[in-house]
Amino acid sequence: MIMKTTEFTQYLKDLFPLADFYTGMINKSNPKCVGVYAKGRAGSELAIGGVVNTSSNILPISLLIHWTESTTLCETMANDIYDALLGQYDFTIAGRRVISVKLLDSCPVDVSRDAGNIVEMVIRANIIYEREVI
Repeated sequence: MIMKTTEFTQYLKDLFPLADFYTGMINKSNPKCVGVYAKGRAGSELAIGGVVNTSSNILPISLLIHWTESTTLCETMANDIYDALLGQYDFTIAGRRVISVKLLDSCPVDVSRDAGNIVEMVIRANIIYEREVI
């Protein structure tokens, strides 16, 4: 079974209970929120022998940190999330073992401001998790 973006969103909600997280979108009227998107191309990595011999899968995600008009506050929140994911391995999300989190950039990436002047940053990651045996 493939890990769902909503399951990863719930994991982040548990880590940061005071922040508002959304899956696949953000509430632009909320000046402090994070969107979790299934993005990117992680590629499928099949083991020799095909899918029956493949023990892991990848959920490529992008986090959009949409956080106030203050660059400092947005960067602080983005760094807090980044640091919480950095080097994480061997934990469980929705009953599924996560092998590791691979952050794709060396820090959160500033993507400027939205039309309402809210600062936005992005964190890209690949969540490598254990596949269920068929």
